[in-house]
Amino acid sequence: MKKIKYFLGSLAVIAMMATVSCNKDEEPAPTDPSKSYDAVVTTDLTFSDGPVSKITFPSNPTPSAEDIVIVYSDAVDGAITEARVYFDVRETAEYVKGNKVKGEDDASFTQSGVTVDLKDINAEDKDGNVTGNTSDEGTKVTFYVRISTADNEWYYGSTDSVYVDTTPGGGTSDGSDDFKDDSALWSDLTVQTAK
Repeated sequence: MKKIKYFLGSLAVIAMMATVSCNKDEEPAPTDPSKSYDAVVTTDLTFSDGPVSKITFPSNPTPSAEDIVIVYSDAVDGAITEARVYFDVRETAEYVKGNKVKGEDDASFTQSGVTVDLKDINAEDKDGNVTGNTSDEGTKVTFYVRISTADNEWYYGSTDSVYVDTTPGGGTSDGSDDFKDDSALWSDLTVQTAK
């Protein structure tokens, strides 16, 4: 009986050592102390049309990235159902349906605002090929915000670059294609490169 207890005790010690050893391997690598970055500058874009009053984002995020914060005013035509950020990382940005972050899925989503995290997301082209990552050093991330209500879809790019699609609520005007086809109307940020 003593031999069985000793044997079981030895197995428990070996299992514990293996667990500690495995957990040690999963620790994140330390950050490189030789890399330094400038202070991050925040940009506020303000709007006078639709449910969005302000979009806040880092114009020069570090590769670890920062959030894009969307602040709404009161919704002009009902509850906000979606708050999405569409983006591209290519030199000539284009609309790609899959390059989006769904803010409405985030725990911070409310009728007064949402935080959208653009950190470390692979961007794709229309064929599904990865074209880069939103946290790669030196990457220019071009983006816009789409806010949906029951009646309208609002598209926000640079300050006061607002386009609207009224067709979801039975309207007849739709500026969304013009907006999506002209990335010069969108906003952008550039990820810093280490000094």
